[in-house]
Amino acid sequence: MIKYKYQMQLKIQKETMSINFDFKKLSALKKILYLYINRYDLDTRSFIPPQVYMKKKYVGYFSYNCKFWRKKYPNKHLKWG
Repeated sequence: MIKYKYQMQLKIQKETMSINFDFKKLSALKKILYLYINRYDLDTRSFIPPQVYMKKKYVGYFSYNCKFWRKKYPNKHLKWG
């Protein structure tokens, strides 16, 4: 059984759903996020920063420019569950 270190949640803008990605490295999550932003042609207003968890504990989030921040989630009104 493969154990993943990090989990990232992406919100789909026009849908009420999320996608979870599990990887061992943050760099893999960063690549997925970059592809997601380009695929859905997102801009800074339509982008919802994905939260990142390590073993179900919040560790940070990715900003629009795909930079990882180890800080509190900036948009509490968009926070998941």
